[in-house]
Amino acid sequence: MSSSKQILLDLMEELSGEFLSDSFTVRGRVWEMRLLNEEETAWSFSMLRSNNQLSVALSARLAQLAVGIRSVNGEKLSEMFKAEYSSLSEGELDELKDLPYDLVIAKLFYDYLKKLPPTFIGELYENWQKLEIRRAEAQKEIKNS
Repeated sequence: MSSSKQILLDLMEELSGEFLSDSFTVRGRVWEMRLLNEEETAWSFSMLRSNNQLSVALSARLAQLAVGIRSVNGEKLSEMFKAEYSSLSEGELDELKDLPYDLVIAKLFYDYLKKLPPTFIGELYENWQKLEIRRAEAQKEIKNS
């Protein structure tokens, strides 16, 4: 698909209030990603860790990916982490009681992503950035119209 046609499709999504989404293949798996809404963005900021600049950058990436990735190989994260959710202790559930279910799942996925090599996180984040660039291009077209 041509770049200008993609920008027009993205522009239509932005104007309709939808969030851009796409699937990307990373290391043989298909990762479906969708840009964040306001609540998800606020949650991702709450996950920032500030020991040093590197940890802030990595925690920001992890949080955006944890809430932005919707499925892996067609399996929704809520299904993938159903067992982990069911095994949370009463105390853990109490700590998470103010979060909607999808953000609890994002927190579980965040904890999983933290264990992966930084190079893998970098590969996922490169694809996340592609969505961000597409949004910026669509918003630029909105301003120019």
